[in-house]
Amino acid sequence: HLNRVINGLTDGSLFVLGAAPSTGKTTLAKQLFDQVAALNEDVACLFVSLEQSKEELRVKSLSRLSGVENRDIQRGRLDTSAQGWKRLVEAKVELASFADKTFIVEGDGATTPDRIRLLGLQIRMKTEASRLLIVVDYLQIVPTEKDFSDIRRQVDTVVSDLRRIARDLRASVVVVSSIGRASYKEGAGTMDSFKESGGIEYGADVGGVMVLDKDHTKGEETFRGATRQWKRVHLDIVKNRNGERARIALNFFPAVSYFSEVSQEALPEGG
Repeated sequence: HLNRVINGLTDGSLFVLGAAPSTGKTTLAKQLFDQVAALNEDVACLFVSLEQSKEELRVKSLSRLSGVENRDIQRGRLDTSAQGWKRLVEAKVELASFADKTFIVEGDGATTPDRIRLLGLQIRMKTEASRLLIVVDYLQIVPTEKDFSDIRRQVDTVVSDLRRIARDLRASVVVVSSIGRASYKEGAGTMDSFKESGGIEYGADVGGVMVLDKDHTKGEETFRGATRQWKRVHLDIVKNRNGERARIALNFFPAVSYFSEVSQEALPEGG
């Protein structure tokens, strides 16, 4: 549904993905990152993480691919003779099958948009990939060369810089964003949901807001041999420069860092 609604991650595009804390925005971004790499041989992928470590991100991938809980992988609570260990080894092999074209960089105070541009260029040269995906997590803490007293101006500058990177490198750029606290309980996403939203409103080609289902829909389902609990999350495509706006219903399995699509429908009124 997402691929159809936004017409894929096209070259030169900027996709801003926003959500409240604990909604799974980094998890969804990492799943998209892995799936793009796995399904497209000609794409190199760069994940710039300013919040989570390489290890945390790799655990998300291993958990999703194996069905073994995040916490069990992190704590080493695995019986090497059990089925879960076998699935984890298989997940490691699967992850390794596209690891040569995926790169995770732990950002710091020097990871400005200019640094991200350079990293993208270096990876494209190293891999000789014809296409490039860059994921940045997350927007509000991307450092800049210039100090800004106003966070809105800083975010606007970063959005503008990332859009230029997408255009100049012919890359698809996905940037994770926080949203305003007032939007946490609204039950539907809008462009106003984004914190410091001025630059996002005009600079993003696609804007998606993740919101928890207002009815708190929950359930459980068998996933890779074990019963796992899920909660319903809506991905509201509130801006789509070259296509339709829509709501995509997702089931989020937090224990194993996995999202599955459920349905696509019209964006609610006011979205």
